[in-house]
Amino acid sequence: EVAGDFYDFFFIDKDNFCIVISDVSGKGVPSALFMVIAKTLLQSEAQRGYAIKDVLFNVNNALTRNNDTSMFATLFCGVINLKTGVLRMVNAGHNPPIIGNSGDEYNFIELNQNIALGVLDDFEFTAGEMKLNPGDRIVLYTDGITEAFNPKGEVFSEERLLSTIIDSGNANNMQLIQQIQQEIKNFALNAEQSDDITILAITYNGIK
Repeated sequence: EVAGDFYDFFFIDKDNFCIVISDVSGKGVPSALFMVIAKTLLQSEAQRGYAIKDVLFNVNNALTRNNDTSMFATLFCGVINLKTGVLRMVNAGHNPPIIGNSGDEYNFIELNQNIALGVLDDFEFTAGEMKLNPGDRIVLYTDGITEAFNPKGEVFSEERLLSTIIDSGNANNMQLIQQIQQEIKNFALNAEQSDDITILAITYNGIK
């Protein structure tokens, strides 16, 4: 089934690395096309070197002003300065990412949620900032994970996702993602998948 979730990661320049995850409303070809446009606009605007809140401002305006289908996309976008470890980020109505490392605890990143892209033009997005330490891992995901249902109608939940990550110990990013996928499968049993499942895990290793 064609759908609209996407993730992306790319270098803006040699020092700044961009990470993105998004969930587009609806299903089918219109959703997929909206996804492609949003992804292309975001990468193009980010490469111009604007502040992250201005990147989202420009992308949102472009999506809103030509949005005859009234579609929208929740999105989290962050830029990591690889030299300093500073992460600058904007959450546009998306699920809160999780951050931590195996030697410390994991927590949700608390940010102003802002609004989803494509809803209202000229919206001024609020950005956040935090310092990453070497070994810190960021887990981005869509609500297809936290809202996966089991046969009883219960949801997987943010709490269960956080617990799975904490219990992963020293697993690398690929192992962690595989563990999360297996936990969802064990939880959902034979229940039909209700939404797209998208996840991205990134570890900041610092400058060596």
